[in-house]
Amino acid sequence: MRKTGKIMAVTAIAALAVSFAAHAGAFDVYYDYQNEDGTYSYYFEQGVTVTMDEDWYQKTFVKIDEGGAGFYHKASYDAYEKEGYTGGRLFTIGASVNTDFKDLPSFEYIGFDDEEAMNYFVVFPTDYQAYAEDESIRAEYDALWEGVHDVVAGIRLDSSADAAEEGMISGGWTVTEDMSVTEEAQSAFDKAIEGLTGADYVPEGLLATQLVAGTNYCFLCRKTAVVPNAVPSYALVYVYENLEGEAEILGIKDIAFGEGILEDEA
Repeated sequence: MRKTGKIMAVTAIAALAVSFAAHAGAFDVYYDYQNEDGTYSYYFEQGVTVTMDEDWYQKTFVKIDEGGAGFYHKASYDAYEKEGYTGGRLFTIGASVNTDFKDLPSFEYIGFDDEEAMNYFVVFPTDYQAYAEDESIRAEYDALWEGVHDVVAGIRLDSSADAAEEGMISGGWTVTEDMSVTEEAQSAFDKAIEGLTGADYVPEGLLATQLVAGTNYCFLCRKTAVVPNAVPSYALVYVYENLEGEAEILGIKDIAFGEGILEDEA
């Protein structure tokens, strides 16, 4: 979005959004994770997977609105937001039950989902979206824009539950080799359980980690209820630490010994 003629450009973007918002699917449920090859993927509940390199992942973010899932250049978006405008868009993923999106000035078709009877497509901005008043921000946007069609070309559509599960596994949890609790993991754990009452949890081992927008940890913990003569037990404690170092408990699963043991058929 060029600074000159800014009001006209903003109006054009708003009109474009309205033109396909009525057909857009809800993209508000999604996951982001790191793949084994070092790339990153966003998996949307509809079965849409967007994969990009680390540079793209670090310099962009996803914004969900009525038009779909928009991928934005962080620096341009932040600079425009300070001035009360919206800019920095690279592309938006939309969905439609019909083919009205073909009337849009700049789009690329992703595919048709038979199960949901839905068309998926990508819409590109029709004006220059970089924050042009800052040369470094503008150059960063331009570098991303050079690769935008490569990212879009790699978008995959598969809405099956098995595909979603496979996607999360391939870029999901990594089992630790020796269960050692690293300093980083211990720090995240301590921050997450701060203020937790009712039981004491002591990490006995770090079972697995998952790189998302931050890190997920799975700890094997010795659990002791804060009551007289409490008998210790074990639990899996899941902790999430974001990129800013803030941590929280995602869930706690008590381990019940003996469950699932099969009787000898002999």
